[in-house]
Amino acid sequence: RLFDLVVVLVDISVTITLSIISVNLSLPMGLSRIGRVLRVTRALRMMSVFPELALMLQGICFAARSLVWGLLMLVMVLLLWSILAVLFINPLVQTLAEEGAFDAYGCRERCGKAFMSVEQAMLTLCQQLVVGEGWVELNYPIIERYPVTSVFFAMVVISTNLAVLNLILGMIVERATEAKNVSMRQEAIIKDKAFEAAGKRLLELCGMLDKDQSGSLSYNELRAAFCENKEFADILKVMDIEARDLEVVFHMLDSDHSGDVSYQEFVEQMYLMKNREPQTLL
Repeated sequence: RLFDLVVVLVDISVTITLSIISVNLSLPMGLSRIGRVLRVTRALRMMSVFPELALMLQGICFAARSLVWGLLMLVMVLLLWSILAVLFINPLVQTLAEEGAFDAYGCRERCGKAFMSVEQAMLTLCQQLVVGEGWVELNYPIIERYPVTSVFFAMVVISTNLAVLNLILGMIVERATEAKNVSMRQEAIIKDKAFEAAGKRLLELCGMLDKDQSGSLSYNELRAAFCENKEFADILKVMDIEARDLEVVFHMLDSDHSGDVSYQEFVEQMYLMKNREPQTLL
């Protein structure tokens, strides 16, 4: 917030100075623009506050390379079909254009040159397959006059829409899933570090609660510490231990039924229980 305030104040001061002395101060204006760019990077960092948004951004970054290669493959496939269209479809289109077959659709000029060159054929196929326009005006008259061309157009649709585009979509989904798994692993690492730090602090607190320095605590002492010591309770909550779980955990650790447990073992078992599967604990 302080950084934003400084940038805004600099913008205002530079604007006022320019309006008063009418001098082109390129250096302050350049610094002001750099400040705005830095504010954009700060906004990108703020996306980490929203996990879903950060996950989507990470998924886009992971899928970028696959998307580039997929688009390159799409261009190659369209280029191949464009060359074939110029060789085999364009003569038929020119014949229909001379006969005025496209006049009823209001597409005589554009349809006449739809497959005249490879560039025009690429543009036509992109318009039809990617955008989804031009099928009625161009393809219907061709297929009605020359039904065998339906095989050509069907192969174009199958190889692009049903094959390449779906392949690109599948690769994007796979990369997004990979990004989600990476994010989950990072969250697990962060949580483990927080858990380890909490365990060290919990060990220190247990030592402070152990008045007689016996190295062990009773259930009543643990219960009282949970209710009276907020930091002790917060650390146990970080370890996914609530007040209702304390008695069960204590009795699990008190295997000899002596009524007290070593708090060193107590902290170690908290960590082990956190990393075990629920079925193992049962």
